[in-house]
Amino acid sequence: TDTDTDTDTDTDTDTDTDVTFSCGQTPCYTEVVACAERVCGLEQGGRVDCWAELPSTQPGPYNTVDTYDDTTCALTPSGKVECWGFAQSGEDNTPADSGFGHVTVGWKSACAANSSELLCWGDPEPSLSGWPSFDMAGVQQLDAGLSVLCGVFDTTGSTEARCIGGAGWNSSVPRTDITQVSAGAYSFANCGIRSNGDLDCWEANGSSHTYMAGDFVHVHAGDQHACAVDSSGDVHCVGANLHGEDQAPSGVDFVKVAVGYQFTCGLSSSGTIQCWGDSVPAGWGQ
Repeated sequence: TDTDTDTDTDTDTDTDTDVTFSCGQTPCYTEVVACAERVCGLEQGGRVDCWAELPSTQPGPYNTVDTYDDTTCALTPSGKVECWGFAQSGEDNTPADSGFGHVTVGWKSACAANSSELLCWGDPEPSLSGWPSFDMAGVQQLDAGLSVLCGVFDTTGSTEARCIGGAGWNSSVPRTDITQVSAGAYSFANCGIRSNGDLDCWEANGSSHTYMAGDFVHVHAGDQHACAVDSSGDVHCVGANLHGEDQAPSGVDFVKVAVGYQFTCGLSSSGTIQCWGDSVPAGWGQ
């Protein structure tokens, strides 16, 4: 799943600086990420709280966080990667280097990037042999999913998204109009927000896709559904909706969304995490 720290909360150090949180409670979260059965939130002070079958708290401080399956990784202020959880394939064998600005966790592997290199560890799927030979100084975002790794790059003033592995678009078909990308899993291979705010989600067969016009600011693709937040703070979802995955609470100004298995979570502009649907991990946002 993703992570881009711009203080709106993905990891630039994937943290979006264009979102101002009006925190009126403690804890106040500035980032939310989710995977199949896990939800994690990054507190304003840099602590990471995760809710799952085995909840965990890491004091940090961290600048950004990402999670997938049973592994969670985060970046310290110096850009060092720290991972924890039940890592079956060496996802916690983090590089000794610091200075990373982006981190993402996918299936059996994790990756981090800085201005000069991309490093992946664990049992990377897919092989990185097909990663585009771009100057990593232009990397704006990095996101991994189920056998998919995606990135957004600044190429001389315009953004370009490429993905390798899985289905959907891949490294041989760059998308020059994508400003944010989310690598998915089964139903949705990947989703992207276009420069005009429209949403595109490519399905796992690699050819068909779902298109939604709007003014979207953040998207996250999961196993069976994908959701996006628009500039008005409303959440819109496509894909499976058997358990109320698209039934976001009304009257909440959301700034970011995170998708799990049969549930969806949103981060509000007041720094609270709210989740809806089924199979939501116990204790989330508390």
